[in-house]
Amino acid sequence: AARAMGANAEGRAACEARLAALSLECTTLEHPPAMTVAEQQEYVGHLVGGHSKNLLLQDKKKNLYLLSALPDTKVDLRQLSTRLGHGKSGLRFANEEQLTTALGVPLGSATPLAVVHSGAKNVVFFLDEGFKQHELCHFHPMANDATTSLSPDALEKLLAPEGVTYSW
Repeated sequence: AARAMGANAEGRAACEARLAALSLECTTLEHPPAMTVAEQQEYVGHLVGGHSKNLLLQDKKKNLYLLSALPDTKVDLRQLSTRLGHGKSGLRFANEEQLTTALGVPLGSATPLAVVHSGAKNVVFFLDEGFKQHELCHFHPMANDATTSLSPDALEKLLAPEGVTYSW
């Protein structure tokens, strides 16, 4: 069962306002809070497209990385750490305080849509290239009680002007 973490109404409003300001086409489906991909699938698994798992990671120097991947994508933290030049054990999961400070979201709500949060400029965003194979991608709108669907192109149009570092 989903564990309610409290709504992030302010973050969600900022996210929706930025999407609207950029005239990005998207739809949002309300559902009970979902802390995990499995829980989210109970509510939005019927939506066609790329669903997401999102991991906020940190290196030894406290640099932050948001990894957004399709649920079936195998995430190898050792391999990613090595590719980033940190050795095999250089990445670990960020804590809840870092999640709130960097992305403005509570636990269970990490999302690339949090790019609108001021702290996101300190986060490097990595997006699974598999998202580009889908017409729509599905992410929390900075709150885990809803899912916003948008195209990969719209996602890129949201990320690009925010001044963050991101790559597919």
